[in-house]
Amino acid sequence: MYNDFAKIYDRFQEIDYDEFVDFYKKIFAENNFYPETVIDLGCGSGEISLRMSKSGYKIVGVDISEDMLAIAQDKAFEQGSDILFLNQDMAEFEYPNKADAVISSLDCINYLTEYEDVEKTFKCVKQVLLDGGLFIFDINSEYKLSEILGNNTFIYEDDDAFCVWDCGYFPDDKICGFELNFFVKTAESRDGKYDRYFEYQEEHAYCIDEIKSALSEAGLNLLNIYADLKCETPIETSERIFFICNLPR
Repeated sequence: MYNDFAKIYDRFQEIDYDEFVDFYKKIFAENNFYPETVIDLGCGSGEISLRMSKSGYKIVGVDISEDMLAIAQDKAFEQGSDILFLNQDMAEFEYPNKADAVISSLDCINYLTEYEDVEKTFKCVKQVLLDGGLFIFDINSEYKLSEILGNNTFIYEDDDAFCVWDCGYFPDDKICGFELNFFVKTAESRDGKYDRYFEYQEEHAYCIDEIKSALSEAGLNLLNIYADLKCETPIETSERIFFICNLPR
């Protein structure tokens, strides 16, 4: 996942990463919690890791995609950020030391299409958290996957790349499939030639009760559930659901 697409991932993102970081800081303050070490689980190209690092946190980024991590590492070098990046599957990840907090942003949990992998991931989180440590993550809601993304096509383009993102939602399986066809101008091209790439990805639509059950099974305590980067209760049309959890002391 996110192999060739890593080449253009940042180019077509319409995400306010600063808003995510501000939200995490707000949650920390709301809980009178001031972490030092934070694991960014599913860190991707490192945009949130870098912003958290600049805010003074010691960051460890974990991702399954070597290509995304290479991009994240290059950014860290360029910006002088001291971040440890680990190439690991989030359902099996390990960290030899304990962390004060774990964050997982931008629906990484939905990419775990098997429920048992969600349970495994939460158990891994428990193993790396200090007692009382916070775990904050979000999922795309079924409403978003089925009504906003599902069965729609999105097109992104700039001077050097073109991407067609076809989405299909399969309600029986609660799976949203993404077909990514993208064209990237070759570096040496002088006559407008493009390289074509294709990737297929899937997200599973988990309901709140399923997430609650997996957290309970892992021994993590659910503190709050919020919607869409606001400290508000989710409603039927909420697109992104945030879970605020901790490891009991």
